[in-house]
Amino acid sequence: MTAFDVIACGINVVDHVVILPDVVRKNEKHAVPRMLIQGGGPGANQACGMAALGWRTAMLTKHGDNAISRIAEAEFIRCGVSLDLVVRASGARPAMALVEVDPGTGERTVFYNLDDYGWLAAD
Repeated sequence: MTAFDVIACGINVVDHVVILPDVVRKNEKHAVPRMLIQGGGPGANQACGMAALGWRTAMLTKHGDNAISRIAEAEFIRCGVSLDLVVRASGARPAMALVEVDPGTGERTVFYNLDDYGWLAAD
């Protein structure tokens, strides 16, 4: 195992970000100017920030074998964060969030879900 300068531990989220159109009407379909999926959450963001500064960084979190876990892990790898401390547990996954961003104000509304979140515990 590698020695680390920083071990981050905290909420790990996969964000689905939607830039809203100028007008949104309930119960209608809308084309949006931009939509993306990215890693997020305080712990994960801090880990990526430390890695960007050149610190050897690992994220201590719990993931399972599912698409949401794979997206989060791909984001950690992209940011240079080690997966050496990821705990594997069947059915566990990062939190998921839908983030609506108003392009005019930058304000955001976040809807999140913690079902099956990989909470860490001293087992």
